[in-house]
Amino acid sequence: MTTLAERIEAPSDPLAALAGAIVAIDALIRAATVAVKDRVSVGGRIDGKAMDREQRAAHGLAWLATYGESLRELGAYRTRMEAEGRFGETERLLVLIGAGEYLAQVFGGIPMNQGEIVRLADLGIPARDIAAARTADVEMLMAEGCAPEPRAALVAAMRQKTDARSSATAASTRPWRPFAPRCAALPRKRCCRMPTSGT
Repeated sequence: MTTLAERIEAPSDPLAALAGAIVAIDALIRAATVAVKDRVSVGGRIDGKAMDREQRAAHGLAWLATYGESLRELGAYRTRMEAEGRFGETERLLVLIGAGEYLAQVFGGIPMNQGEIVRLADLGIPARDIAAARTADVEMLMAEGCAPEPRAALVAAMRQKTDARSSATAASTRPWRPFAPRCAALPRKRCCRMPTSGT
């Protein structure tokens, strides 16, 4: 677990903590890889029977690696959108909530299907490594990203964008409204036929 000093030193911007959180998750993936490989190997080679016996751990390792890659993609998305000048409030909230939720599932249990959850201890990761991975960066993202306020703000931001888009669509179709009753009364083929040369 993080110390008080580490919490104080955590970045004030939760998204600035994403890079540090990725480093922490990568350390867990390395530890899990070593532990699972040891379980499914005999004489330094992957053993079929051992692999069958440890399917849950092997699948769990794959899920953990997928979550790590997802966090990297969130970071890359943020960098790309910022470079393009398109990283607004909606995008910020998406990254924050996504990162917080992924991290919460990594440390709380990754749902592999509707009835099966894998936890870090199931992968053979030592408790000290799990505790060390809960850095100030990780704790901040989980606390901020899993709070109800960002989710409510995201819903409001998306609703505002939808309303603005609907208003823009209505404005763009306004010049054609006088023709709508006449067009509706015409046969479909005649109304929708594109003009051709000589007609």
